[in-house]
Amino acid sequence: MMHRATIAKILERVPHARVEEIFHELKKDNPLLSIATVYRNLKTLQSQGIIFGFLHPDGSVRYELKNDQPHQHLICKDCGKVYEIKFAFLPQLAQRVRERAGFQIHEEYMAIVGKCLECVGGV
Repeated sequence: MMHRATIAKILERVPHARVEEIFHELKKDNPLLSIATVYRNLKTLQSQGIIFGFLHPDGSVRYELKNDQPHQHLICKDCGKVYEIKFAFLPQLAQRVRERAGFQIHEEYMAIVGKCLECVGGV
């Protein structure tokens, strides 16, 4: 239980964290901690709807706290940075998918992968 609260605090400071980053932070105060314990706690937090995990183009799963402000991600395929953005059309798109395809949606999530301004050379 203590690990779950600490994981939530880590994700407040480091949104879009990889498992390895969370493990490294937890291990500072718990040198005997195993990565399996971190995975178990992340799975529990996700099943409780406290955190959200998404697949990053680099193959890792990134975690963030769920909040009342739904948002989507812009992900730079070069530097890996994740930017949060709100697409106002997503709820309407989800409704149309439900109506036209009869698809029951459990999560409304969208990510766009490309290159950020820094990697394009614009900054």
